[in-house]
Amino acid sequence: ADGDGYLKESEMRPFANLSGFEGSDADFSEEFADIISEKGLGPRGLTEACFADMVNDDSDSGCYVTDEELRSILTEVSSKAKAAPARGAPKAAPPAPKAVAG
Repeated sequence: ADGDGYLKESEMRPFANLSGFEGSDADFSEEFADIISEKGLGPRGLTEACFADMVNDDSDSGCYVTDEELRSILTEVSSKAKAAPARGAPKAAPPAPKAVAG
């Protein structure tokens, strides 16, 4: 997450995948839009409180996970985030051309 206090669709997708979501990107976009609409939220995404409600809701409209499962998901998402290059980070410069003796 980018630290803005909201979980956007792209930030929720890793959680969804690790908690059992098996649909396509289009399926997830539709599901996320439905969640945002049902919760009365705007385009900023899910709040921490809404996320907590969702993962503690064992009804058909929730996405219940145990605390242990949530810790495991957090560990996996965190390790993947550390391994991935930061967005917007400058790419390594290409090697300098070798000087040609002449």
